Amino acid sequence: MLTHLRAFADLYSVPINDRALAQAQVKEMARRMPLVYLITCISAAGLSFTHYDVAPVWLTLALPLILVLACIARLRYWLMDKGRIYTHRAAIARLRASVRLGSVLGFAFVIWCLSLYRYGDAVLHTYIAFFIVVTVVGVVCCLLYLRAAALAVATSVLVPFFGHYLLTQEAVHFAMAVNTIVVVSAVVYVMLTYYNDFSQLISSNVKTAKLSDENLKLANHDSLTGLPNRRVFFDVLKRWVEGEQNHTPVTVGLLDIDGFKPINDVYGHIVGDQLLMEIGRRLCDFTSDRLTVARLGGDEFGFLATPALSDEDAHALGEKIGNAIADPIQLAASCVRVTASIGIISGGGDSAEANQLFEKADHALYFAKQNQRGRIVMFSEEHENAIRQRSFVETELKNADLDKELTLAFQPIYDQETGRISAVEALARWSRDGVQFTPDVFICQAERCGIMGKLTSVLLRKALRAARAWPSDVGLSFNLSAADIGSHQTMAHITDLVLRSRFPAERITFEITETSIVQDFGRAEAALSKLKELGSNIAMDDFGTGFSSLSYLQRLPFDRVKLDRSFVSEIENDDKTRRIVRSIVRLAHELDISVVAEGIETEGQRRLLLDMDCQLLQGFLLSRPITGADLLKHFRGSTLDAALALDAPKSATTINT
Repeated sequence: MLTHLRAFADLYSVPINDRALAQAQVKEMARRMPLVYLITCISAAGLSFTHYDVAPVWLTLALPLILVLACIARLRYWLMDKGRIYTHRAAIARLRASVRLGSVLGFAFVIWCLSLYRYGDAVLHTYIAFFIVVTVVGVVCCLLYLRAAALAVATSVLVPFFGHYLLTQEAVHFAMAVNTIVVVSAVVYVMLTYYNDFSQLISSNVKTAKLSDENLKLANHDSLTGLPNRRVFFDVLKRWVEGEQNHTPVTVGLLDIDGFKPINDVYGHIVGDQLLMEIGRRLCDFTSDRLTVARLGGDEFGFLATPALSDEDAHALGEKIGNAIADPIQLAASCVRVTASIGIISGGGDSAEANQLFEKADHALYFAKQNQRGRIVMFSEEHENAIRQRSFVETELKNADLDKELTLAFQPIYDQETGRISAVEALARWSRDGVQFTPDVFICQAERCGIMGKLTSVLLRKALRAARAWPSDVGLSFNLSAADIGSHQTMAHITDLVLRSRFPAERITFEITETSIVQDFGRAEAALSKLKELGSNIAMDDFGTGFSSLSYLQRLPFDRVKLDRSFVSEIENDDKTRRIVRSIVRLAHELDISVVAEGIETEGQRRLLLDMDCQLLQGFLLSRPITGADLLKHFRGSTLDAALALDAPKSATTINT
């Protein structure tokens, strides 16, 4: 029983927990309440006019005038309040006031109408009933979006009305009262149905809006760090630089986390995600109206500042960000430290474009990662010239006849134990219209513009063709880039080239750098496994210069390591370097992995490596890169003693590709 009573009482109350519904009800009431009071005033004026000659003046003029003036005041109040935005508390208070005033005014009007009943004839009596019924139906229809007010008005009017007509003890009056109750009840039922539909619609709109907001957040924010994503970063940059207020000076900064990928590989993706989340939290502390920070993807972040900072201020900001990232980070697995390489450009003006600014910041970041890891690099004129060169090289590459223009040079690798050539490394050369491009320039640019796979295919095909003419105990050493390792299509094509060449796969050693592994360990592992299944050997190039060379040596199927030339160059002068090299050679032998020392330029270096039991040597002391034809001649006198007797230039340098 109590449950039913509470449910009945709830029909006359204003829901207080649904904010969206309250706001929608206030909005609808502001539109409909003036009509409620207008209907009531017009109906009251008609009833007063019809009874003017038969009823006292205070009933036909004074009392209705007071009621009408109250209605006009409320009508004016609602008209002036139209469009106002309410707090939730104010909205609830407004709705409750409407319920109370509706009850009071409804009761006042019905008492006035019934007071006129003793005057006039049967026609006027009927008109009073007509006035009450029509007015209450019209008001209830107008109040259908505020259930409590509609029910309060209907109850405050119909209860006195039905009681009065029942007390007259006339059958006609009783029938009229019952008929009125039925009609109004039907209207109230329709009103309740509309109200429920209205409430459900508002609830559905709220859920849709919430879902839309969530989708918008997903579209514009990085789900891991909560920072704005790459899309927002470029939208803000373009809006500031190219939007309605064109040419707004802006500082663009890009940063890359040094050492993130080794941590991600060693500890797993969960720890890697925790690291990125903490870095994102620290970067979020720098956000303001003038500074936008975003995660661009992976371990790369960016920031935008407007108006543009001076170079000094921009560098100072970069240092603050770098210091924040460099602070120790406590993760579930352990406490780690990382640094950030940062590239910054401050620009704007009539010639500035968003993409140009981003490209310049990206070039400064690339320079930082290659030369000043963990430091801030401001874009300079030197970088501007490098971009022009890069653009020129890219254009020339895309227009090149690779089959015709790409050639190979060959540099032997000698075995100190046998004194003979053990293998030959194929080195890429490119000449176009008489212009010689160095490998470090065109290989890097081929990777950046996505055509490295084409270069690799041409070079490997030529290398395999040349190697078929070599002695059967001489192997081919061929370099693969990070782009090659990361491409399933390129790796499949490499496998196909080897199989179709009829050159024994076991005589091929594919050289890769740690960089190519770090970019995507899983894909690199899969690529190397395919090469091993083919029967080929795998060598880690530039061994000892990366963060995780030893870790990768343990986890991947390497057959050979190439000791980086930076160790070889210092081996005569630095005792610590000698001990490091000796340890590397000993460790490799324990793992049944051969070691190639590259960059041999002096006899002293060769003898020290011989004492350390480093068997394979490569460098200008022994042979500079030579053409295929000269290599065939070289095989005739291919002993180590013969190579040393050539007295090759000691000062020359080369860059392996």
